[in-house]
Amino acid sequence: MPESEYERLRRRGERRGHSVDATHPPTHLRHRMITGRAAREPLLVLDAARAALVDAELDAARRTLARELAKG
Repeated sequence: MPESEYERLRRRGERRGHSVDATHPPTHLRHRMITGRAAREPLLVLDAARAALVDAELDAARRTLARELAKG
């Protein structure tokens, strides 16, 4: 996203304020938090084999959730 779009969203968010019951903080606050921090190395990196194990472990839950969402 171009920097000008971030700036536009930041100004809009500041004008509108934010709601205490919103599910996410306003975009301008999230952007400020992310860009204001230095990048760090990850604490954990999965190799392909470990990622496959995680995918297999979550597969049943994923299928159940997909069925529930399809029901509406």
